[in-house]
Amino acid sequence: MENNLVKFLMIFSVWSMISCNNIERLDTTKIKSQMDAYKIKKVSESDVLVVLNDKGNEVERLFLKLDCNAQLDSINEVGGVKIEQVFPDSYVALNEKEQGVIEALAYSLKQKEQFNATPQKLSETAYAYYFYNDKAKCGDSTKVGDFFWRVLFQKEILVNAIN
Repeated sequence: MENNLVKFLMIFSVWSMISCNNIERLDTTKIKSQMDAYKIKKVSESDVLVVLNDKGNEVERLFLKLDCNAQLDSINEVGGVKIEQVFPDSYVALNEKEQGVIEALAYSLKQKEQFNATPQKLSETAYAYYFYNDKAKCGDSTKVGDFFWRVLFQKEILVNAIN
């Protein structure tokens, strides 16, 4: 009986050592990189404005290269981005801040002054990039200089673009 017990314990211990050493190792690098994407990013307002300026400049450069309708279709297909012509006399602003920006830019247009591209924070979730481009005329605009462009970005798009 003792012999059988010793044999059993020896066989069991050898079997347990063999089975414990055959653990399948998983490659977790892909999972770790996916988890990094879910981490909360700490970004400052200036970081968001830098990305807004970069993205706005990119859209403005596209306007010099593309046909108007192609521009609007291709840019508006991107989620969280909306581009439109702003006719100051008939445009309804999102809020008071945007109304002030539009009035200032409209004044520049009436004075025949070129204005620099203007990135603005409109609310906690919306940012806009305004620019004037007399070569990019769409729709019913009868004369150059009576409108400018607004590119509206959702904050999520800008934060995700920060490295």
